[in-house]
Amino acid sequence: MFIDIVYIKKFVGILLNTSHSMSISLIPYLLIFIYNILNYKLCFYYFIPLIVFINGVIYHSFFQDNKYIVLYDTFTNILILIYTIYLGYYNLDNYDKIIHFIVILYVSIMFLASYKFKSYFIHIVCVQLLLLELYIEQTKYYLIP
Repeated sequence: MFIDIVYIKKFVGILLNTSHSMSISLIPYLLIFIYNILNYKLCFYYFIPLIVFINGVIYHSFFQDNKYIVLYDTFTNILILIYTIYLGYYNLDNYDKIIHFIVILYVSIMFLASYKFKSYFIHIVCVQLLLLELYIEQTKYYLIP
């Protein structure tokens, strides 16, 4: 029993403290993309989770030390974020605009903190999953069944 707990702690430590954990945490983006493709008419907005998934896997699994891939991944994610903010600006009421602005400000601060402290956990929970939740929340305004 003691050995099992040691192995479980070691496995959890590997998942939380390696760059592959960030790739694993991108799987919900792929699932959301599959859901979008199966349930809605095709448009660029529904391909955003696939783009984030592919860029994240390329960077976090294969080229985490390449500074050009880091810049490419960051720049692509910023462009996607700007695109979704632009689309959502005209569809959201004022209360939702304020909430989305606060969430994006928080995510930006956590993104910088995750790089400063080199914390994969902060990046997964406070950046990747929070942005996915924001995407899902905004998707209800773009439903094209």
